[in-house]
Amino acid sequence: MQFERIISFLQELNKNNNREWFAENRAKYDDFRLLTVELTEHLLSFIKSFDANLSHIEPKQCMYRIYRDIRFSKDKTPYKTHVGFFFSARGRSGAFPGYYLHIEDGKSFVGGGIHVPPVDDLKNLRQEIYYNMEEFLDIFESQQFSSFYKELSDYGKLKTAPRDYDIDYEHIDVLNNKSFVVSSAISNELLFSEKGLDYVKNAFFALKPLIDFLSRVYD
Repeated sequence: MQFERIISFLQELNKNNNREWFAENRAKYDDFRLLTVELTEHLLSFIKSFDANLSHIEPKQCMYRIYRDIRFSKDKTPYKTHVGFFFSARGRSGAFPGYYLHIEDGKSFVGGGIHVPPVDDLKNLRQEIYYNMEEFLDIFESQQFSSFYKELSDYGKLKTAPRDYDIDYEHIDVLNNKSFVVSSAISNELLFSEKGLDYVKNAFFALKPLIDFLSRVYD
């Protein structure tokens, strides 16, 4: 199973996070890299089957490098011990709603949305949600969506109402978000099982209504 082999490499790397070990085990990394490329191709093809906005995207646009940016970090280990994949109409680098898979030993998850968008985009997203709050909340109530995702992440959430919104508004808690992201944890046991890949794909498919809603701001 590809997930088990991917995690196995990451476990080894976590124990030997240095350039010497990496150089000596380059063949293992090359095998790991091939597995992640194949996984990216498979998942992107699946997403394209139900989200035409990604029809022009190539697999290489959805993958992140394994090398850490250590210029301003106290942690000088050179390599990431996780691997991430972000599928959106602007690839991994654009601030645009999309689908995300994170693979890390014991900390894997699947999800998506839009993470910390630029100020103007955030303003427009809040406005779109405010004017269509019932539609937005209905997404979270749907059986398919709620079987994977329970609520928005509160990462970086404001402690008070954003400008131009009443602090007593019934759903101000939703508008206080700086990101509109959901996630579903995946245990190693589930990831390594025969159901692992299908779980990821079904979670991506369930996410589509939220991606569609958020993407309207960018039309």
